[in-house]
Amino acid sequence: MFSSGDGDAYESWGSWEQGAAPVRLVRAAILAANAHNAQAWRFAVTQDRIDVHDDGSRSLGAVDPYRREIHLSAGCAVENLVLAAAAAGLAATVTLQPSTDTTLLARLDLAPARASRSPLYAAIPARHTDRGAYQSGRALPVDVIRSLETLVDVATVRVHWLTTTGQRSAFSAATVAATESFIADAQQSSDDYAWYRGTWDQVQSHRDGVTVDASGLPPVMRALGKMIPATRASNDQ
Repeated sequence: MFSSGDGDAYESWGSWEQGAAPVRLVRAAILAANAHNAQAWRFAVTQDRIDVHDDGSRSLGAVDPYRREIHLSAGCAVENLVLAAAAAGLAATVTLQPSTDTTLLARLDLAPARASRSPLYAAIPARHTDRGAYQSGRALPVDVIRSLETLVDVATVRVHWLTTTGQRSAFSAATVAATESFIADAQQSSDDYAWYRGTWDQVQSHRDGVTVDASGLPPVMRALGKMIPATRASNDQ
């Protein structure tokens, strides 16, 4: 109860590089960033192919009526598969929506290649959600901004930085207003809360969803939250 990031629910972060390809690639894929930690994906694996399917049984409800967030999440999983394939000495050729089966989101054909471990591959197990407060009094170094901009490799993609006080204030106000509107919608609020895992038992048995461990609260508050789980009303507040 007083620990965070421990137990069976977090075992995947310790075993993500174990085993042989192609299963090892899937171990990396399931650590991908995904909306509400819904993990709404299924993988069909053969020795030279991985199919990524949309798991329709796992839905965010009114929060994501067109499954846009679910599909973005699957895209993150595909990216992890590609990075892990390269590290395992495989080249992954990605085909999006390769058939008339709408649940088949992507297919990765695997072929032998020279192994290549990128910094992005090494970062896979370091990705964790942290809803703690930003360090607002600390400026982002210019070299960090430039290094992030160099990652853009698609002509139609741009990075827009909110660097002035006015820009950040406007963004903050819009975020608060959007959150208030979200909570005011009873169906959205209810569907959102369905993915909340408060107690230790809920975290360990479901192994998905939004947990109190990632709430950004101080350790004592996290422990109290596991003893006295938040109701939907208190969660909204």
